[in-house]
Amino acid sequence: MIISENLLFSYGAELQNYHSGDTIIEEDSTPKYYFQIKSGTVKLSSFLEDGKEFIHGIPFDGHCFAETYLFTEKNMR
Repeated sequence: MIISENLLFSYGAELQNYHSGDTIIEEDSTPKYYFQIKSGTVKLSSFLEDGKEFIHGIPFDGHCFAETYLFTEKNMR
């Protein structure tokens, strides 16, 4: 879902810049914010017990992520 930047900013949103390889949300944590990608891609992944990486998705420009966790008590996995 794309929400107008002006609307987001009117409710206190902040523009954050991240670099390739930066961690935005730690696994097993609870996101406290809505994230919408202005430009670029984000890899949503977790690591299995055997050390293998599981990629949940790769959202890009205009997509949001982690929003469902704002409405639950569950941590990201």
